[in-house]
Amino acid sequence: MPEKNDQNTKVKKPLVDNEMVDQVIGHEEHIPYMYKDTKGNVTAGAGFLIRDAKDAARYPFRAMPENDQYGRNATRTEIEDAYGKVSKKPFGQNYGAKTFSPFTDETLSRIGLDPSYGRVEAERKLELEEQNLKSKFPGFDQKPRSVQKVLLDMQYNIGDRKFRPSYRDEKGQERAGWPALFRAVDEGDYKKAADEVQSRDVNDKRNQWRKDMMLKALTPDKEDQ
Repeated sequence: MPEKNDQNTKVKKPLVDNEMVDQVIGHEEHIPYMYKDTKGNVTAGAGFLIRDAKDAARYPFRAMPENDQYGRNATRTEIEDAYGKVSKKPFGQNYGAKTFSPFTDETLSRIGLDPSYGRVEAERKLELEEQNLKSKFPGFDQKPRSVQKVLLDMQYNIGDRKFRPSYRDEKGQERAGWPALFRAVDEGDYKKAADEVQSRDVNDKRNQWRKDMMLKALTPDKEDQ
């Protein structure tokens, strides 16, 4: 018997598509070499957190003979050595990612992540974070697409542990996370949610994108349904 074709069945395209990956990489900016963010976290690629030297060694860093050029695979020793050098550097608001460029600071190692790998890894991480979001927001799949994108961008940037109404820090102390945002999204109050997506840890352009996308849910188009 031929399979029944239900013309009324509506299939949503995947949330993690090329547009979403482009958006996140554009916000994060692919930095091939290791650097410290404003809070002192060692990072590389499109915002990939590197917890320690052992964690760094799992990434396929490559030798960079020149800026934007990638050669042989870096050895484990080279990767761990590069992490050690970066981890000893000062950090803060006055130290942008490019402060850690090994092409301007000769004390740092010239190894980095190829942008093509960075894109594949960003997509993988986004798909993982989408699944994490579904456990935090009941009915996540039924929320407007623009809301899903904002939440996924924040989940990716802030991290699974901290992007919650509350969380425990490294010392086990309970900290406030994003209670007002979670409450507003759960209630479908996207106007209120738009006021709660601002973060001091990202630039104005990214904050404005989050707000605009959340407000878009008030007048959704066909793609946003």
